[in-house]
Amino acid sequence: KVQPESGKGEQANFGTPPVRLRRSSPALQELVQMVGVSKLVYRGITDLCLVKFRDSDSPVVTVQLSMLLNLWSRRVQEAALCTLRSQLLMALHDAKAVDLCRTEQCHKLAWTLDACL
Repeated sequence: KVQPESGKGEQANFGTPPVRLRRSSPALQELVQMVGVSKLVYRGITDLCLVKFRDSDSPVVTVQLSMLLNLWSRRVQEAALCTLRSQLLMALHDAKAVDLCRTEQCHKLAWTLDACL
């Protein structure tokens, strides 16, 4: 995690280049080391994200507060899985895993969005 500047709290990450945030994430860097250039390991991780995302589909929403909080919690988990997948792909891109990145269909989209941030 990037250390926040004094007095700015959690908003210190706002405006920090994504590549810097990726490099400062020990968990993401550990995943990059695990994957290396292995398409099989990368596919396994992205498949796990897909399964967890698919299995988090919530039933019909009712108006009960506990159900709304549960739905919100699931949406946060889904966003975290999507973020993990995109940031892992871009961290591998940063690590020059060119052949692996070329096999990912959403690489150009992720790269373009990352460049816009």
